[in-house]
Amino acid sequence: FRSANQGVTWSSLNATLSTALFTRGLAVHPLNPALVLGGTQDNGSIEANGTSVWNEVTSGDGGYGAYDVQTGATAWTEYVWGQPGSGPQRRDPGGVFQLRTTGITMSDRGSFYPPLVMDPARPARLYFGTYRIYRTVNAGTAWTPISSDLSKGSGSVTAIAAAASDSNRVYVGYSDGALQSTGDGGGSWTSGTGVPNRNITSLRVDPTVPMTAYATLSGFGAPHVIKTVDGGVSWSGIAGNLPDAPGNDVAIVPGGELDVATDVGLFRSTNGGTTWAFVAGLPNTIMMSLAYHAGANALFVATFGRGAFAYYYTAVAVLRGDVDGSGVVTANDANAILSAVVGLAVPSAFKLYPNGDANCDGATTVLDAQIILRYVVALSTGTACVGSVR
Repeated sequence: FRSANQGVTWSSLNATLSTALFTRGLAVHPLNPALVLGGTQDNGSIEANGTSVWNEVTSGDGGYGAYDVQTGATAWTEYVWGQPGSGPQRRDPGGVFQLRTTGITMSDRGSFYPPLVMDPARPARLYFGTYRIYRTVNAGTAWTPISSDLSKGSGSVTAIAAAASDSNRVYVGYSDGALQSTGDGGGSWTSGTGVPNRNITSLRVDPTVPMTAYATLSGFGAPHVIKTVDGGVSWSGIAGNLPDAPGNDVAIVPGGELDVATDVGLFRSTNGGTTWAFVAGLPNTIMMSLAYHAGANALFVATFGRGAFAYYYTAVAVLRGDVDGSGVVTANDANAILSAVVGLAVPSAFKLYPNGDANCDGATTVLDAQIILRYVVALSTGTACVGSVR
């Protein structure tokens, strides 16, 4: 409220003020980015429906959210750990959220908001963390532990990420700084080296290179963003000029951009974390959770105290499929994509994104190389945008 007459009368400034305190795991519907689901402190999990008013879909303290990554037909959320009603909840089409905890030991120690994460390419496969990792391969009908206690002694799971391009590659972070990874679906785990002794707040895996992943860390006095390129065996800091403040989430945006949500704002890097720039235009509050939506080419940001925001990137018009900049689409462009996907170096002048995005799905993958090769030999590419300028 504001007074212009020394408090005799007051006028409200709250007409468009959002004060939602979002927590972890903001989710955006894969086919309709107007639908956004996120947990909030004390006010349940809430869902946007395209208007300025969000609907409360579960009560209490809401945690991680998720939509079926292919259709969005089912949705997931959770309530805080250690309370009646704790654990993963699933909503089927036309239904309401119901607990799906069969196989999870409810007496496990766990974080206040245990990570609930969907495999980015397999919607029936989800992960849930207490002090160990649970996995379901049948959309929550049953859960099975795929690890023992991987903490340093008494920590709890605070972050999970699965690789879209390798169903066996999973990364797990703990409140006590333990950072573990598996390349065989949980059969064996590797403890990462070079990890600061800080709470791991988030993990993200490169969408096309499963051995590359990023983590953010809370606390002070240590790098708040670290990276691995060897599947979690070793980690190194890429915090650059970031301020010494807790990091809460990291997003990978096609084209080489990284975004990091921190307690003092949102920061962006376009050179792999060597330098970071403050992103203006957001309120002065904690940036909590990030979600990039390829179809909308937008970054969604959930804050702790000022609701959620979306940033829509300007489209870049390029010849789709022309990676090497020759002006035509050739097999050489497909070869460059394949080289990059397996970790081989490509000339710095090559533009893997958006040029290499031959089907305009927001990413450059092996599929784009296949589409380019079909285009080169005059086979049908269906509705792919290869060969067009957009």
